[in-house]
Order: sequence, then structure tokens, then C-alpha cells
Amino acid sequence: MAKESRPEKLRTLRGAFASPASGEPAFTQTAITGGWREDEGLENLLPGLPTAGAIDTLKDALVRFLDEGGQPTVREEAGDRAMQLDAATFYEFRIVADGVRLYVKVLLESDEEPPEVKVISVKRWDR
Repeated sequence: MAKESRPEKLRTLRGAFASPASGEPAFTQTAITGGWREDEGLENLLPGLPTAGAIDTLKDALVRFLDEGGQPTVREEAGDRAMQLDAATFYEFRIVADGVRLYVKVLLESDEEPPEVKVISVKRWDR
């Protein structure tokens, strides 16, 4: 696959978040439940909504953010051969969903066909 430009990557992210399919994008278990942390995860941060409703609310807020010209922070991580970690590009969104300020970390694997979008974590955005 040819290397995507930043606008193309943002369109890919928007398309994944706008998709009505439940599998687009993927969510880690930690992004949904917060794992052992009560101050992270959609189920903890948007407790008035069922899980599917919280996911849809988050996806809608991300689409709105991108449609309004919002720019996520892009963080490139080089990887580590010794730890067997591949290089990765993360997109960090600071949005408001259902009145809650959220920090959302998203991985875009654009080398895949179709590109894979995965929500890695959802935390409270306190700043």
C-alpha cells in the first residue's frame, strides 16, 4: 500500500469512526472497561450509557471533532527490537463526549488492507 498523507489518514480515521458497523473501529478491552482502573474506560467514564451506547457516543464525538477541523496529536513510536515492539503511529484525541472531557488514544495501522483502526485507551482529560 502506498504511504498515506496526513489528510488521507485523517479521512481513514473519520471513515472508521463514522461506520455503523460494530467492528469499526476495534476497541481494546481496557478502552471499554478501564481494566483495574476505575478512572479509565468507557464503562467507567460514561456510566449512564450501555457499552454499545458509550461506543457510539464516543465515535460520534470523534467524527464531530474531525468534521470541525480538529487535529489530533500524532505520536510516532520507534519500536524496540529487543522488546519485539514494532514502530507505531498513535493519534491522541482530546474531545468532549456526553459532557465528559476524554483523552482517546488510537492506533492506525495503515499498512494493513483495509487499514485497521483500534482505540487503545480512553481516559479522563483533566487539562
